[in-house]
This record gives sequence, structure tokens and C-alpha cells, in this order.
Amino acid sequence: MRQWFKINFDGGLDNQSKSSGVGIIIRDEFGIFRAARAIHYGNLMSPVVIEALAARDGLLFGREVGLRYIQLEGDSQQIINLIQ
Repeated sequence: MRQWFKINFDGGLDNQSKSSGVGIIIRDEFGIFRAARAIHYGNLMSPVVIEALAARDGLLFGREVGLRYIQLEGDSQQIINLIQ
């Protein structure tokens, strides 16, 4: 039986500190929290770049913790369209 997981990702920018970062959360098929990660990038990036890094880092984190069947979800329609 396949066990599915959802990886949610999001990128964030702080114009005041000129920094950016990503947040990733993994839940199982029942919505139960399984893992999370935050990654800080020292330099300010464009919103599209940081969202793309968030998606990439979410997939890498999923692989690192051994996931095989995933649903990737983020709030950047541009990145989702590129992945599909």
C-alpha cells in the first residue's frame, strides 16, 4: 500500500533586512505533521527565484526523509505551472 505525503512550500522576502528564505512542511495523507524545515538565504532574491528554490528544497527534503509518493503544494501559480 502506498503512503502519500503532502509537501507544502513557500518562499519569503524581507526587504528591510535584504534577506530571503523558505519554509517547508510535510504532512501524511491524514494531515498529520511529520517534518518541517526552514532555510535562510542571506541575500535578497526575486519572488519567482525564491519560490522556485522553495519548491526545489521541498522536493530535496522529501527525498532526504525517504518519501516516494508526494503531492507538492505552493502558492506560486507560476512555479506550479512550470512543474506541471
